Amino acid sequence: LELLLVTQDLGPKYDLVILLGRLKSTEAVKPLTHLLNSSDRSLQGHVAESLRSIGDPKSMTSLLPLLKSDDEKLRIQVASAFGRVPHPGCARALIESLEDENLEVRKLCVAALGELRDKRAVPALVPFLKDSHTEMRIAAAEAMGCMGDRRAVPDLLKMIEDQDESVILKALSALRKIKEPATAPTVMKLLLHENSHVRQRAIEVLGHVGDAVVAERLEQILKNDGSEEVRVS
Repeated sequence: LELLLVTQDLGPKYDLVILLGRLKSTEAVKPLTHLLNSSDRSLQGHVAESLRSIGDPKSMTSLLPLLKSDDEKLRIQVASAFGRVPHPGCARALIESLEDENLEVRKLCVAALGELRDKRAVPALVPFLKDSHTEMRIAAAEAMGCMGDRRAVPDLLKMIEDQDESVILKALSALRKIKEPATAPTVMKLLLHENSHVRQRAIEVLGHVGDAVVAERLEQILKNDGSEEVRVS
């Protein structure tokens, strides 16, 4: 660890930082965070990735200033670290970074906020359920599912009308976790969807929110479903 701090040769320093991340030693956290003061963006990125691998939540706050870096790759590395090692004290900075010009950074910050399950972030996340980028809508739906917040239900119901089946599936997964009974009538329409995976996911949602009327309707439809996976679900 002493060598990590004193060596001036960046090659060996990179290798040491990467090795410490692989070893996942919490004893390396302090010297690694010290290296974040370096002006070398590549070194900072390697440190962020190693801290992510070590997984000590307390170390995450030291990465916050790097979310404002002018280096896109570094911001991506840092945002990725927050997704793997959530820390409540980072929520505000992650919300601010939802306005980052880089799509990948925004997506990773959405995912990280979902992992934090801090419902104060919900108002900032809900607009991403209508984002023009498919991957952003998917990330936002997953985050809303993690939070289980009913404020997302109206937009999630609109998402199940999306043309992209991956978006529909992710929205249904979120609705399954939120368990809002009022979603049943809209979700039931998907029982006739051409994709068997969509039908199966819709059944799972209804299993969490349905009543006797829904159960009867499910039984009628499933008798004639051509997919065995759907019938047994």
